[in-house]
Amino acid sequence: MSTSAKIIQLRELLAERGLATTAKPRQRLLAGWPALDAAAGDGLPKGDLTELHCAQHGGALAVAELLAASRHFVALIDGSDSFDLAGVEPSALARLLWVRCHNATEAVKAADLILRDGNLPLVLMNLRGCADAARVPSQAWYRLQRIVEVSGAALLVLTSRPMIPSARVRIALHSTFTLDDLERDRAELVATLNFQTGRVQGARTDADETLMAEVG
Repeated sequence: MSTSAKIIQLRELLAERGLATTAKPRQRLLAGWPALDAAAGDGLPKGDLTELHCAQHGGALAVAELLAASRHFVALIDGSDSFDLAGVEPSALARLLWVRCHNATEAVKAADLILRDGNLPLVLMNLRGCADAARVPSQAWYRLQRIVEVSGAALLVLTSRPMIPSARVRIALHSTFTLDDLERDRAELVATLNFQTGRVQGARTDADETLMAEVG
């Protein structure tokens, strides 16, 4: 069994036993989108799962802006195979790994594999439009959280409503687009988006550090 797998198993056992520990601050990854970075707390937390939910329009715009703004290599796990390449700059596409899925179950499995690989600092999973997104078991989300902790990557999941129990940071994206907005360019539309942080939980713990030392 690999070291990463041992760490994940030990952390799952710790969580199941409900052992409380003192939280330590996370390192941050700047997404490059100032409004989102500010809402997340000076950047997306590394080794953590952040949920960005948007009930109305704006999800596709958010994905496009994230890819355009990021200067990191990014994995886009497209849960409903709905990503449109049109309008994305070639420089952004050169840094993009696009994983096309047909449902949320496939997307979660893809995230598992990519995070275990550990070579990409930012993983973006878009579950908007996935009919089965709300049926992903809680255990699957908690396991994914353990994996992202080991990887040290920042995982951002887009959903249509709050649904991820293991999300330590949860941000609401609000938009009020009308038909007239179809004539506006992306920069103008992005400026109208509003973020609201609704949930922030603890980060790396003393127990995590102990487990890393024991397994390492």
